[in-house]
Amino acid sequence: MADDLLAELEAAGEGTGLELLLRDSASDKQDGLAAQIIAAWYSGIHPAAAGPAVRAYERALVWRALEFTRPPGYCSAAPEDWSSPPADRGNTS
Repeated sequence: MADDLLAELEAAGEGTGLELLLRDSASDKQDGLAAQIIAAWYSGIHPAAAGPAVRAYERALVWRALEFTRPPGYCSAAPEDWSSPPADRGNTS
């Protein structure tokens, strides 16, 4: 996923921005590019020269952040497991 994202950002003309971001990640100058990369990690939708492209939807970080759900259209571990409430994550409220 990372290699595809980097290649597509370079193809979209972001090569110089990527180099600057790697050299000085604390710089505010590349905030837009950094936000694009983070959005691609979480959504699985990469920026490309021809426009946004789905590359890794089922492996996007959003599904790790939202442990109680899965990508639409993907099977779960057991039949009808969606009908049970999520496992308790140690909440004490």
